[in-house]
Amino acid sequence: MESVATDIPRTMIRKKQEPGKTEKMRSAKLLVSEPVLVRRKINERSLYEFIKYFWDEMAVDEFRDNWHIREISKELERVAENVAAGKPKPYDLVINLPPGMTKTIMVNVAFPAWCWTKWYWMKFICGGHSDRLALEAAENCRDLVMSEKFQMVYPEITIKDTKSAVSNFRVMKKIQVYPGHAPRLKQGGGRYTTSVAGTTIGFHAHIQIADDPLNPKKEVTEASLREANYWVGKVLSTRKTNKKVTMLVLVMQRLHENDPSGYLLERKRDKIRHICLPAELADGYEKLVKPVEWKRF
Repeated sequence: MESVATDIPRTMIRKKQEPGKTEKMRSAKLLVSEPVLVRRKINERSLYEFIKYFWDEMAVDEFRDNWHIREISKELERVAENVAAGKPKPYDLVINLPPGMTKTIMVNVAFPAWCWTKWYWMKFICGGHSDRLALEAAENCRDLVMSEKFQMVYPEITIKDTKSAVSNFRVMKKIQVYPGHAPRLKQGGGRYTTSVAGTTIGFHAHIQIADDPLNPKKEVTEASLREANYWVGKVLSTRKTNKKVTMLVLVMQRLHENDPSGYLLERKRDKIRHICLPAELADGYEKLVKPVEWKRF
């Protein structure tokens, strides 16, 4: 008996003593053999990686990487994780970017879809200055979820057939209850799309996205400022699943000192996380960069 014990390879003895390590090795081998699982893990940890991987499903132009995409993705991740945990919101997020910095794709298309891969129950209210542009972003988001590429990585996430309109679609999760049988569909969150002039009656959200509530191609008037500020500050504030938890993400280019960004910063400065990247970084403009630690990029 003693000779049998002493003939046991050292590697087998080590495995017996460290079962946790063996399990990790099995998991690592599984990931290597299943590229879809690898992709899921990468995307789960990073909205930035999710955006890069699914870029071709959201845009026709070639992806042009830049540090601001990575950093803003991290900010959006913090918003989603706070809401998912049901924690009292620490702030609302205001993002000011000049044109051409992929703000709509990042915030209004990819972000909700990424959230559903982790928290399928999340509800979004998304809107902007016009129905046409708001619905275009919504259609892009819905098409991303239903794309072959997305479905290959996340086959359990789908859109409800009878609730698939661009303006208001419902996310469903497929749950395999019995092997060999059709999966059961569990009702999840979704996306309701509106505009500054539209209605939100009857809808509530875990996360609200206001994407360019002022038209940057039109003259800013006192009337348009009042309408946009009222929608951001008064209308959306009543459309929350939980007033203590629901967070607002406002993304826009600055158009006036009293535009919705200025409106929120003036009234809720201590409850706003402000990101501001000016179009120019000539002498004097660098002081406008927020947060200040981003000046190093």
